[in-house]
Amino acid sequence: MKSSLPIILLTIVVFFSTFPGVFAYNREDADTALKEAMKAIIACYEAAVNAEKAGANITELAATLNEAGDLYSKAVLAYETEDFDSTVRLAKESQSVLDGFVLEADALREVASEQRYWDFMINVVGSTAGTFAVILVSFALWTLLNRRYSKEGRSSRGH
Repeated sequence: MKSSLPIILLTIVVFFSTFPGVFAYNREDADTALKEAMKAIIACYEAAVNAEKAGANITELAATLNEAGDLYSKAVLAYETEDFDSTVRLAKESQSVLDGFVLEADALREVASEQRYWDFMINVVGSTAGTFAVILVSFALWTLLNRRYSKEGRSSRGH
């Protein structure tokens, strides 16, 4: 049993010294991770802008984008120091923060668009209907008063 322990340890040392690159990321992996993270941030930013244009409240979306941007910045700094493992990890973390972001932004945009439609309908159609109601009530009141005063005028002239 004691003779097998050095052989096992030697095998482990040889294995890890032979394949050091298997467990580490290289510059190309880091480049790819940074590009993918930037694409995700840009797509999410565009979705947030569209949601805001529709009138949605994007406060939470902006906070999420800021968090992803912070992680991305840290990934870029790690890349500049050639810490490619941290670069890839932070870039992937940045992307994971943005999971479901576009769907949420699109949902907020849809809700805001629908709300804007109903606001328009209430304001324009409601105002138009209200205007016609005021005109009709005014005309009916004028007609009623006109008849009443014209009857009074005839009856007072007749006396």
